[in-house]
Amino acid sequence: MAKKTLDSQIKAVRKYESEREVLRVVVPKGTKGRISGYEFSYNAFVNEAIRRHLAYLEPAKPAGEKQQFVLKDGRIARRDERMVA
Repeated sequence: MAKKTLDSQIKAVRKYESEREVLRVVVPKGTKGRISGYEFSYNAFVNEAIRRHLAYLEPAKPAGEKQQFVLKDGRIARRDERMVA
């Protein structure tokens, strides 16, 4: 019987996973449908939620690093939008 998965494919998957952290997310029934209703992939939605929450939780970066401002609607602010009246 032939192997179902080539050794090269297994090696490629292991390399990919070694460069990332793999999470398993369990959500209430109906959540997947709600996410796809907004035309997000599940992975993109989770990554965006994590990015926004970490931006909220983590203190401001030191002045030497490039800083991005996230607006209430989730967009990254342009320079003129950073100005608060």
